[in-house]
Amino acid sequence: MKSPSPIGGSVPLCGGGAVAASVSLCALSPVKLEEMHWDPSPTSGPVALTAQVKSAFPLREVHLEGEGQRIPLSPAGSGYTADIPRNGHYLLTAVGNNGQRYSQKVTIDCIDTAGPRLLAIETCSGRVWVTL
Repeated sequence: MKSPSPIGGSVPLCGGGAVAASVSLCALSPVKLEEMHWDPSPTSGPVALTAQVKSAFPLREVHLEGEGQRIPLSPAGSGYTADIPRNGHYLLTAVGNNGQRYSQKVTIDCIDTAGPRLLAIETCSGRVWVTL
């Protein structure tokens, strides 16, 4: 006896055909990025990035690549996190144990790497005014 297959055609209800169909369905299970967040406020230090990744199977790895770096994200609660040390364009990639991948571009541009500049020094009535 056969039943309808979610991938088209029909699959035997018993026997090796059903196992082969379930294996191919497992291989098709996608990895999805549900949410990515970081604080865009200007900062002088690293930016904490968090990502919520959904997969029917365990994830093999989640990492960022860019600016000559490969930064692994660590599991944290129900998501993954990493500290991004500098501004730039990165590619977040999540890889499932079934080989499925998901990638998303992200640009970090809130790290202020330039120190203040001295624009002027003035004195008036015994006081010194500094403009940065």
